[in-house]
Amino acid sequence: MNKTHKAKVWATTLLVILLAGVFVAMFYAVNTKFPESKKIVHPYGRPFIYEGAKITVKGKKILDSGQFASDKELLHILNPDDTRSDLSDTKIAIVDLDFYNPANRPINVDLTAFHLESGSFSLQFDFPLMAYYNKCGMNLELNKYEHKVLKMPVPLNRASFSKSEWPHIQGKTFYIVYSLYPEKNIVELPPQ
Repeated sequence: MNKTHKAKVWATTLLVILLAGVFVAMFYAVNTKFPESKKIVHPYGRPFIYEGAKITVKGKKILDSGQFASDKELLHILNPDDTRSDLSDTKIAIVDLDFYNPANRPINVDLTAFHLESGSFSLQFDFPLMAYYNKCGMNLELNKYEHKVLKMPVPLNRASFSKSEWPHIQGKTFYIVYSLYPEKNIVELPPQ
């Protein structure tokens, strides 16, 4: 080996060690500055406060494809470009949430933070399905002392779950998540 080749090998080795050291230092600094979020589990059926609204989870159901197969509008929402002829591998989870404004002034509740989670599956409530079921989008306006019950829909697809989970998806525990940091706020939904 000649001297220039040895110098290149040493320079490359030192550069790799330096970059690894910088990465470790940055990783440690970020994880020290932003610790893991604390998980807060709210009981099912008990109200919690989010953006000034008092919210209660009223129920959850999972619709099989046979339960919406005759609804042309819903099928078009799930398959807008008509590329899939068979939606038998699709189900819809619907969570009923009761929103109440306890204030004597109108409030707006941003629903984009809400999502459904179970194991490695996590998906935000679907905007087109929100419009279909509730005739509203992802921003809920509540007048003073107003109650509204919304159906919060999430499409479930066979590819998002393991082969052993899919046939028993109704028995799976899901969570409503509405805040991730600094506290992860969740409501556990019992199996159907």
